Amino acid sequence: MKQMSDALLAEIRFQSNYIQLRPTLVGLNESRFRGLGDAQCQAFVRHGVKVADGFDLTRMDSAAYVLFLMHYLGSWFHTDPRFAAIHGALLQAAGETEKLEAARTAFMAHADRYIGETGEISAKILIGYQPHLALVTDSRTSLADLHAALIKGCPFSPQDRAAYPGPAFEAEAGRAAAHLGLEPVLGAKVCLALAFTLGRRFFDDPLYPWVRAKITEAAKSGDDPARVMFDYALKRMNVMLRQMETS
Repeated sequence: MKQMSDALLAEIRFQSNYIQLRPTLVGLNESRFRGLGDAQCQAFVRHGVKVADGFDLTRMDSAAYVLFLMHYLGSWFHTDPRFAAIHGALLQAAGETEKLEAARTAFMAHADRYIGETGEISAKILIGYQPHLALVTDSRTSLADLHAALIKGCPFSPQDRAAYPGPAFEAEAGRAAAHLGLEPVLGAKVCLALAFTLGRRFFDDPLYPWVRAKITEAAKSGDDPARVMFDYALKRMNVMLRQMETS
């Protein structure tokens, strides 16, 4: 009974936090989070609160900032070595306010190079990736060659390029393909491309429920799940780019 009571109390606390944090999602991107639906929004906030707890961030504004980072960098940004300066700032031995300020400074430096004020830089980068993404389904292109092309298409700073975990990213793509039950060669290339563009552990990210949905859909239709998932990702990316052009 006590375990049930503790679980119920935790859920009541979460729902209270969710009510307070829901406006943060609307402020970030109303259409994105409206499209996700309430269940996925709750999953996103649950994950964000857990990430914030892991950084010993206890204030509501701190949790809101973690959601902000997840929105731009992926829900597993705190495990992605590409964003070490940002999540490293949250790990420092300092007060909560100092941690947040350090993370904001690191994020702004990242945004100035990779995102832009209105997402114009990230859109330009994604457009530049498109010829390289075509290599994903080319059987003549190896995982290493695809990775090299994606790296070449990214405007890494010298420091970021030096710190980029190339071989580890490729190994993780192979493990992700196996975890998702994908064909090893194409699956690893698809997982590498999606991790590179959507963020680490994209398949467990509440922002992208379509990943597993497309795998399930392909299993029912008999189609190649890696190809179905990748084609759908390209379709979503093209729609997003068109929306950014007209906004």
